[in-house]
Amino acid sequence: MMCDAHVHRLEARSGSRFRFPERIARPDAIDAISWGWEGFAKMSHRILVVDDNDDTREVMSLYLTIEGFTVIVARDGNEGSEAAVRESPDLVITDARMPNLDGIEMTRQLRAQSRFKQLPIIIVTGFGSGLEREAWQAGANEVLIKPVSPDSLVTRIRALLS
Repeated sequence: MMCDAHVHRLEARSGSRFRFPERIARPDAIDAISWGWEGFAKMSHRILVVDDNDDTREVMSLYLTIEGFTVIVARDGNEGSEAAVRESPDLVITDARMPNLDGIEMTRQLRAQSRFKQLPIIIVTGFGSGLEREAWQAGANEVLIKPVSPDSLVTRIRALLS
């Protein structure tokens, strides 16, 4: 895909007429050019993001998409478990504490299934070391403490997927 971006100064005078093409470029191409996102179109690895906080889910999804991942989202451990079975993600990022089924219990349930024994799982917590230990015991590959830097999250994801 090749796109050129040009900036011109236009002066409109009385009676001026303008014609614009119906379609200049795909929106994702414009975004990729505007922001210089390498790998924008390389949606290779599928990541399941499980978090009950809408803003956290949205921001994490956006950042991971920009980094070239395909993102699947779920609002709690129940939805996360269902999405894992349905979508077969390459990696899961889950909040530790959520209503209904939390991320630690979801991790235990996924690890109990043979198809998810090797699935990389990152548990993110804003709480203390008591949950960190519980997360490791549940089968997490990584336990990260909030706030998590987007760059360090992507570094950990890439390490787990390599």
